Amino acid sequence: MTRSAAYLALAVVALARPALADGASPTEGTLVSIDGQDLVLDLGAARGVTEGELVELWRPLRIKHPVTGQLLVDRFRVGTLRVGQVQRTLSLARAEGEPARKPAVGDVVIFRQKPAKAQAPASAPASSASAASSASAPTAPPPLAPPPLAPPSAAAPEDPDAGALSRLFDELRGKPPEERVRRYQEFVAAHPGSRFVAVLREEAAVLSLVRPRTGVTPEETTVLRHAPPEDVRARTPLRVAFLVHGARAGVLHVKPANRPAYVSLPLREVGPGYLVALVPGELVAAPGLSYFAEATDPAGRSLPLYRTADAPEVVEVDDVEAALARRGASTAALFGEYAFYGPPKRGNDYVFQTEGYFGTRFADVGVRALRSGFGVFRGAGGSLKELDQDHAAPRKVGLTYGYVELEVAPAPSVGLIGRGIVGLRDDGVGGGAQAFVRIGSDRASNLMLGGEVLGGVGLRGIAELSWRTIPRVPVVLRTEVTNQPAGTGVTRPLPVDAEGKEVARGKSEVGARAIVQVGYQLTDELEVAVRGSYQGRTINHAGPGFGGGVTYTW
Repeated sequence: MTRSAAYLALAVVALARPALADGASPTEGTLVSIDGQDLVLDLGAARGVTEGELVELWRPLRIKHPVTGQLLVDRFRVGTLRVGQVQRTLSLARAEGEPARKPAVGDVVIFRQKPAKAQAPASAPASSASAASSASAPTAPPPLAPPPLAPPSAAAPEDPDAGALSRLFDELRGKPPEERVRRYQEFVAAHPGSRFVAVLREEAAVLSLVRPRTGVTPEETTVLRHAPPEDVRARTPLRVAFLVHGARAGVLHVKPANRPAYVSLPLREVGPGYLVALVPGELVAAPGLSYFAEATDPAGRSLPLYRTADAPEVVEVDDVEAALARRGASTAALFGEYAFYGPPKRGNDYVFQTEGYFGTRFADVGVRALRSGFGVFRGAGGSLKELDQDHAAPRKVGLTYGYVELEVAPAPSVGLIGRGIVGLRDDGVGGGAQAFVRIGSDRASNLMLGGEVLGGVGLRGIAELSWRTIPRVPVVLRTEVTNQPAGTGVTRPLPVDAEGKEVARGKSEVGARAIVQVGYQLTDELEVAVRGSYQGRTINHAGPGFGGGVTYTW
């Protein structure tokens, strides 16, 4: 039954129903509050509610149609309530039985008042009074007979046309459209003066348009709505959907960029008028995917539905993994840092280091990357006794160096890193090495564990976590255990400083560092970072540090 017929049926039923007394009309209220098991209703004695009454609980719904966008409003009965205490404007009620939904504030309450019962006739007067005991007493006038009770009002007569149409709708429930059209036309012919003639003629005209067809022609097969997919990723299954008229099945023809011909996939009906096909991930390849669609009628014939093989729809396909592999093939970076291992105001235990490199990445497995760089290391230090108790001048340490670093990956989530270092100290040639194990991909969050040895400078043990879960904001958390910068002592006498103090010759005690570095990706190629640290050798011999850097990839 179409919408107009439904409205007509409701009107007919309303007209055909016998009229009820005024007290039978439903009264609507609202569930305004919930206090434990007590439900507070805005129906009270002033609106005819009494204690013990049963009222209906309805849930209003407002839903936006996912296809048309139309706002749909309706309500459904969810339970029955029994009224308890009743005041003038409010009453308390509790659920009668188990409701289909838990009552909620805002639910509609309907109270259907019972028709008022007819008054029973008054008892007939008692038989004539006994005669007066004294014959001399005056005789009282006979009592007047009570007026006859009016007969109860009869139900309003049924509207003949409305009653006939209501019975017709009952008979046609579930019948095919062509039978409804025939019966509507017969009703109009039998009741030419009925006020329902215009509506029934309109309903018959609408139903005649949706009668079953023996075949579907190309003109009758149309796409009502289709949006080409967006943000399509390579190797990811793709869902293609059509809202159609005149077809219940079809074929989607897709041509991946990596294949020379179209591949046909079934279009299946998943709802009234909705045809959907799922394109497997192996058919979704960059740089694009072409497709067109055909419908099939009940006889199995193919009919044009959307685009053609000569003029297909083309959507772009992004290969994110390949883009990542291409991006970052080459990297150049420069970092600098200043760190105090003791109180900054003393300035007797510090490190300044600048390092830059150029690197090329090759693959996830095998020889992953090769890097070459340089560094400048400058610092001053000595033993805590010499610096803090004897107040000796710190011994200055320096190394200017170059290095070559190779990363080999036996698996995508494991990397082995080795670095060879050669440089110049103030007193000759120096060298060193680094070695790390990387757990995780270098393009994602990973953990590096390893250490460093620098001749004439000292040792470092390093644990570094690269955290890359926040888009465009890489974070590095790093800890070090080290005796740099004066990690090796000297036995030869050293010249006094400019103030005549002896220069410390002992080696620095082991200290610890905590470093936090936060970067920001200004563009896909350019990233800047700032670093803060705190390090020390004892609780009283510690200080802050700071630094920063820039990285460019292409």
